[in-house]
Amino acid sequence: MSLFVLVFVMAILVLGFGSAIIWRGNLVLLMLLPASEFLGFVDPMKIAVRGMFDIHALILLIIIGSVALSIFRIKDFFLAELFRPIFLFFLFWLYGVFNPLLSGNSSLFYSIKSSKEFLTVFSFVAILLFLRTKKDVDFGWKCLIGLGLYYSVLEISGQFIGPLLKEKMSYHMRVEEGFFWKIYAPLWPVILLALFSSYYNSALKLSRPFVKLSVSAVGLLLTFFRSYLLAALVALPVVLFINGQGLVRTFSRATLLFFSICFCLLLIGAVTFSMGGKFASVDRIADKFFVSAVKELATQTGGALKGRENVTVAKRKLLREESIAGYGFIDKDSKFGKKISKIIRGDNLGFIDMGVLDVPIKFGYVGFCLLLLNVIYIIYLLRKMALSSESDEFKVRCMSVAAMIITFILVLPVHAPFTYSYGLLPLGISLGLIEKERILLAEESQAAL
Repeated sequence: MSLFVLVFVMAILVLGFGSAIIWRGNLVLLMLLPASEFLGFVDPMKIAVRGMFDIHALILLIIIGSVALSIFRIKDFFLAELFRPIFLFFLFWLYGVFNPLLSGNSSLFYSIKSSKEFLTVFSFVAILLFLRTKKDVDFGWKCLIGLGLYYSVLEISGQFIGPLLKEKMSYHMRVEEGFFWKIYAPLWPVILLALFSSYYNSALKLSRPFVKLSVSAVGLLLTFFRSYLLAALVALPVVLFINGQGLVRTFSRATLLFFSICFCLLLIGAVTFSMGGKFASVDRIADKFFVSAVKELATQTGGALKGRENVTVAKRKLLREESIAGYGFIDKDSKFGKKISKIIRGDNLGFIDMGVLDVPIKFGYVGFCLLLLNVIYIIYLLRKMALSSESDEFKVRCMSVAAMIITFILVLPVHAPFTYSYGLLPLGISLGLIEKERILLAEESQAAL
């Protein structure tokens, strides 16, 4: 418990003294460090109390503490452009907590305990209220994108020193495709933000971050989450187009993405050769990382989809009994959780590997449709903010988060980024940073008049 005490004291110092002594922008870092298991060097179980306290509880303490210390600025939340969609997330949380309570399936304690990961989306409120300056916002983005690049470098270096990293780091690792090392890093979707930010900075000709773009692209490839790669390839040009670039400009800028992917595939082939393997042709590597995923989605067979389908039969049967309302947040130790313990994987009834099943189980099919409409509305608001802003940097940030949300929507058949912290925490933080920057830019514009 000594590590927990140290982290908690650090949190109090950062939040309590704020900008007077310690930089407020550190709030983002303070959230990302425990969420990333301190960059992979601290086993999360060392600060856990079984059934009571874990990494997510620590993050929630930080969120609650920062909001409490900034409660006098609560009006900023109600005036926020993103107030309505974030408030709807709050209504989803209330429904997920009280539905099992009212139906007699769970106590309030177990419902809230099961909702800890969903609550991380409210990092939005903490960021919006606690941060003060453009410097704070910029540092927050550097933390998000920096973590994405760190994960990418980690994935790349893992191909050379995989056994050493497995020995030293807390992250689970395994050999993929008989040669590559796959690292299961928590919060890994920040790689998407690093990739999208680099791409849009280059596409809008603000800078030429070729190294960052290549590193994050290779990092995404080496996660072996092929669904995210396919979805990202769709999201990138779509966001360019809906932000007024036009078909011709979108096509011309999309060529940058094509050449980047080709470069990454060649680089991976060179890595296999340098490590003593045979040089794999580009088409063979492309099949492993890209084409095979298209085939699986088109035929609904093979690999990941088949593996997920094999463990969903019982949960689909359970969902049919409550297809409209869902079950809410069900913990494995709750009354209903114990009753259906044979079909619960992990600590909750949910299913992280299939969002199209996990969301309806929690909120029903009505809730699933509402959640989709809600995140699509966020994309609309981000587009609106990007088009109305004179800051190119702000436009890139809005476009990057919009692309991440589109990616999350497209991967719902194989992952659940809208109900688990690996997707919701970076989403909440990034939306909070965007909302805060929008307010600061508006204040700056008014002051100039």
